[in-house]
Amino acid sequence: GGQTITRHQSMKSLIVGLSHVGKCRLPGWGPRVNCNEWLGTLSDIAQNRSQWRKRIHSLTLSKS
Repeated sequence: GGQTITRHQSMKSLIVGLSHVGKCRLPGWGPRVNCNEWLGTLSDIAQNRSQWRKRIHSLTLSKS
C-alpha cells in the first residue's frame, strides 16, 4: 500500500526532474535503445534514488 505510493511518488519526481534536462543522450547509449536497457536503467534509478537525484540536479544546474 503505502510503500508502493512512496515508490511511485519518487519515480514521478525523478521523471519530472529528467523532463527539465532536455534532449540528451546517456553515455554509451546509441540513438535507439531497447526496452531491456530502459528497464535496467529504471531499476537502477529505483535502487539508487539519492545518487540519481544528485545526477539529475547537476544536469539541470548545468543547463541554466
